[in-house]
Amino acid sequence: MNGLGKLKKEYMFDGEKSYLVVSVPVYSEIKHYQLEMLERNNIEPLIPLTVQRFNEELRLYYEITSKIPIERVLKHRRINAEEFEYIVMQFARLPNELKDFLLDISFAVFDKSYIFCDPLTMKLYFLYIPIPACESEPDSFRQFLKKLIIDDINLMDESSGNLLKRLLDVLKLETFNA
Repeated sequence: MNGLGKLKKEYMFDGEKSYLVVSVPVYSEIKHYQLEMLERNNIEPLIPLTVQRFNEELRLYYEITSKIPIERVLKHRRINAEEFEYIVMQFARLPNELKDFLLDISFAVFDKSYIFCDPLTMKLYFLYIPIPACESEPDSFRQFLKKLIIDDINLMDESSGNLLKRLLDVLKLETFNA
């Protein structure tokens, strides 16, 4: 994600909930209808969002209570075939779930540090930042998924081999689009 590194990010705890706070200059080009869509709707695969305006910036509060970055989960444990399939299915459903709310997959953040997970259920929660400066490249969804599967997921058993091979074959297809 191009512009995410340029934005100020901090973690905050208010005594009850934990937040990832992303600060965006007010003068930034923002997709306001998408921001409102995120605020007003509980969009299942996305991290819940609250927006506050402070002087010359918007602060996007993403509520991450009881969630940890998937990067940490994958680094510290092996996953079984069912968990692997569940993770992949969540990625596969993401583009259509976003389209239902007129949201574009290119504003979802594909970075293991910013995809959160409930470590008990392996349910994923995605960060979505509707700012063109943060828009990802058209092929980034496929490239991220390939890298995640090949380099980052540590499978517990060999029974996932057939599923893994079929999945990689699909990701290699030129017709694969998010």
